[in-house]
Amino acid sequence: MNTAAWNQTSARHLIDTLVHGGVRQAVISPGSRNIPLILALEGYGPRLTSHVLLDERTAGFFALGMARISRAPVVLCCTSGSAAAHYLPAVIEASESNLPLLVISADRPPELSDCGAPQTIDQDRLFGNHVRWFANPGLVLDEESLARIPTLAAQALDQATGARPGPVHLNLPYREPLYDPEQEPDIRVHRLPTFLRSRPMMDPVDLQRLADSCTGRSGIIYCGQESPGLRADPRAFAEAVTGLAQTLGWPILAEPTSQIRFGHHRLDHVVAHGDLLVRDENFIAQMRPDVVLRFGGAPISKSIRAWLRTLKETQQIAVSASGRYLDPDHQLRRVCCADPAGFCDQLTAALPQDEEPAQTWITWNAAEQAMEQRLLGSEELWEAGVARSLVDSLPDGTLLQLGNSMPIRDVDAFVPSRNRNLRVLCNRGANGIDGTIASLFGAAQTWHGGPVVGLMGDLTFLHDMGSLVPFHTVEQPITLVVVDNGGGGIFEHLPIHEHPDLFERCFLTPQPGHIEKLCSGLGLTYRRADDKESFLTALQDELERPVVSIIHVLIDREANVRSHQQLWDSLSGEAR
Repeated sequence: MNTAAWNQTSARHLIDTLVHGGVRQAVISPGSRNIPLILALEGYGPRLTSHVLLDERTAGFFALGMARISRAPVVLCCTSGSAAAHYLPAVIEASESNLPLLVISADRPPELSDCGAPQTIDQDRLFGNHVRWFANPGLVLDEESLARIPTLAAQALDQATGARPGPVHLNLPYREPLYDPEQEPDIRVHRLPTFLRSRPMMDPVDLQRLADSCTGRSGIIYCGQESPGLRADPRAFAEAVTGLAQTLGWPILAEPTSQIRFGHHRLDHVVAHGDLLVRDENFIAQMRPDVVLRFGGAPISKSIRAWLRTLKETQQIAVSASGRYLDPDHQLRRVCCADPAGFCDQLTAALPQDEEPAQTWITWNAAEQAMEQRLLGSEELWEAGVARSLVDSLPDGTLLQLGNSMPIRDVDAFVPSRNRNLRVLCNRGANGIDGTIASLFGAAQTWHGGPVVGLMGDLTFLHDMGSLVPFHTVEQPITLVVVDNGGGGIFEHLPIHEHPDLFERCFLTPQPGHIEKLCSGLGLTYRRADDKESFLTALQDELERPVVSIIHVLIDREANVRSHQQLWDSLSGEAR
């Protein structure tokens, strides 16, 4: 075979192994050095769906959105040079969120390194410690080097989907010619290694000790981001953890992305307004649990984190399928490396069935109901009110992507639990605002439920508006609700807002872009909402229409800050 044939054959063997191992989605960033890979990816028809996206940054977050829903590895393929560098923000988020991405970057051959060749940089270990594994097999120009390729692909799959899933990076050099129409790739089947992994479960002796330490004790269960662990379908964990809570008599403090706040499972033990409740010192002074069981990421809420930090005598135990330590306040006594749903089922079975539960949840439930009554009835269009009205209007089966900054915090603190299947996503691995729109479209690509809705601030929208370019003609009900407070309104809640000179220019950073005109340029449906009634009307109109729609909600920033602060002050004031 000539060089072009070896290139095409090695790329085909690589992709063939990945498809054989379960890869069904690939995102291609166009280029020339990755021609062999593009040919291989495009050669699988219905077995592998490929998406071509010009902007590598958008492509990275689009792939991440697909991986977040499916929990299956997604290929990202690009040419040489700086192209792969644009994947970095998405790779970081995938690493922090335990999402399997397979980044395959094409590279120039060794003789073109360090000599000024165009589109040539040092791509080895480009992503540093943000990937689970890196490999560069070198040029494939003979049978011996070709035999390594299927094994390389199998290793990449295992590392991306193993005990702690995440991104991997393969850097593959190709020498020209990259394509010869007269040469067909050799597609002989190679014997592939198979990595078999089972879900981690608790040792029976350790489990019984834990059951004994929980029996008859007061406690709470905290469910943070991605509490279901590595599962694509969160319903098994929701049933298991609510069953455990019922057996123990404990409340579940559930943030929106835990997938426990909303659903058709039991909700009577679920506490939604934890962020507000723990601000009331009179209430929280009575709440000194003996045990805290923690699932998923660290709390979004600073007030809940602060409260957990005060529980010096409480036994705090985390459950994690990957065994990763997620506690920036260093309060954990134990980390149980176990599948979350399996752990809950095991612990429930190990608890004595004839003993009366602690009934800690009743006190929390009463406080939760009182707080909900307090929040009802407001007609004011402020950020928390938009979040509540939005979630109340979503039909069963909706996918809701939240932006960082205030949207995720307002949904966490102010939106009650609902007996409705809502899948709530947010890029909380690195907590950045970047890539929110691209992630939403990626998640929508693999979502087979109802409408797709995004809730984000104006800066988040403008930061990633370029991701609307490749998707503005999508025929799917996708509605982006943009809450416009004229910049980075979250900084209004920090002491820096009192700085007389720098606050507006360096922190609030209001942008000159006219959202209506930008949407018009892309032919997007644009709706403006200046009050609650117009917002709800626009939302109901757009939820079922198979187009991409933007609902632009204008917020009075000063009144919004005042509404938040008055509520928080009233809660702390009750303590005095």
